[in-house]
Amino acid sequence: VQGRIDRIDRWNDQDETWLRVIDYKSGLSELNLSRLYFGLQLQLIIYLAAALGRGENHPAGAFYFKVADPVVESESRDPEAVEGERVKELRLSGLYINDQAVLKAMSPGVDKIVNLTLKSDGTPQSSASMLDEDGFALLIRYAIEAAARMTDEIAAGKTGIDPKKMSGFCSCDKCDWKNVCQQDPLLGGMPRTLTPAVKQKEVLGLIRDKLDGEAEE
Repeated sequence: VQGRIDRIDRWNDQDETWLRVIDYKSGLSELNLSRLYFGLQLQLIIYLAAALGRGENHPAGAFYFKVADPVVESESRDPEAVEGERVKELRLSGLYINDQAVLKAMSPGVDKIVNLTLKSDGTPQSSASMLDEDGFALLIRYAIEAAARMTDEIAAGKTGIDPKKMSGFCSCDKCDWKNVCQQDPLLGGMPRTLTPAVKQKEVLGLIRDKLDGEAEE
């Protein structure tokens, strides 16, 4: 299995190196921690792990970037106001480090390029998308172990048809072969819905508990 990281940005701060990975997308995409928890969105975190593994590096962020010229709705006729809305649509979407110096290194106006909100004092508002290094390490470990487990299952012959569905996501949506495995709604097939829903702010705690439980077994 091979993959290619679209972009890696590096920032050297004295003796520390921080890396940001970016995956270009033609359509709308966001990194959803709930999907990662269920093993449905591992790629971007594995890209970050691969980048960090090439030396003594620290995680600055993992993002999607929409490579499209967005069409925005605005009641304003002011070109600058409309352009401001376009800029918002083009911001990087993903996870970022809870480190003010690193965020400033991305851009003096980091909220113009990253999908985050700054408080009046210039610091980012608390968000499930903002992690410390331990949080990134936890997600990386979880994603790699999940990918390894899936690989082992496939190698062992587990290839049953079992697509997943959750709020705003269906693993069949972009699949050209859903008719073959009879998961097309027109043919009476529907992916299994994952319940209960997991709030993004709760995912890190659930992942930590799950990994700790597996370590004790």
